[in-house]
Amino acid sequence: MRQSSRGKSADGCSQPSELFAWISSQDKVQPVASWTDRRLTCRYSYSPSSESSSYGEPGQDFGAVAVHGDAVRFVLCDGVSLSYRGDFGAKLLGEGLFEWLRGFPGMEIEPAVRLLKELSYKAGKALERLELPAELPPMLKDVLLEKRSRGTAAMFACGYLIRPTREREGKLWLMWQGDLRIRFWLAGQEQRLLPETSFRTEERWTSLNPGCGSELLAAAKSPHMAALPLSAKESGGLLLYTDGLQVLDAAGLPLSGSELTSALNGGAAGWLEDDASLLEVSWSGTEPDGKNGKRFQKH
Repeated sequence: MRQSSRGKSADGCSQPSELFAWISSQDKVQPVASWTDRRLTCRYSYSPSSESSSYGEPGQDFGAVAVHGDAVRFVLCDGVSLSYRGDFGAKLLGEGLFEWLRGFPGMEIEPAVRLLKELSYKAGKALERLELPAELPPMLKDVLLEKRSRGTAAMFACGYLIRPTREREGKLWLMWQGDLRIRFWLAGQEQRLLPETSFRTEERWTSLNPGCGSELLAAAKSPHMAALPLSAKESGGLLLYTDGLQVLDAAGLPLSGSELTSALNGGAAGWLEDDASLLEVSWSGTEPDGKNGKRFQKH
């Protein structure tokens, strides 16, 4: 567990040290695990695809979550496989967003766009310094150099949650680009709080600069944002996952640990087609497996 005392809280006061922090390791399976404190629960998991694991290659997802008192910040990124080094792009973007969330941003779009542009510039410069292995066949080297010219790209979902208490209302703040799953349940039912049209596969962050004229750049729209109040009278939770776990799309919430483990292991086939990562934050005192209450169903 990492400890830190940096940052400011949502009300501008000094931010407490991290009670808990997790950052994914892109090159190995991290089974479903959970952390609980004061009616606040975080669950998280990560796995490269079965093919990537078999070749010893890193996954192209990136995930991180940290708890500061009653506040939780989180990020999930999915590197675009057709871009160059999607694993690198997802990690650089995720780390940048995760650090930025220490400041609990508001609904102003300009700071977010400025940050994403800064990360694009940083990624572009870093890609220029990444050298290809000298022993590569000339034809393969040409292919990779051409791919590198198109930059790295990733989709993301990030935000922070301030748990509601008897003394004050809570808050959920979200920002995203792409088709990562963002699901939310409240008072026993899944809620459709975000417009489905805002989750588009063609939208993503990219390392390319505005003068490139690439298809990847054309898809780099401004991110979407949402802020929602959370009542202390209602229990609830937030679930984020990448498309490697799309088998969960039809499942009711909250998900049991066995359901998550099965999906992460590739289901009955035992083969994970894509990289898979998941983050869940819930507040209510409900056990992670939902053993003390009924299963919530889609609404």
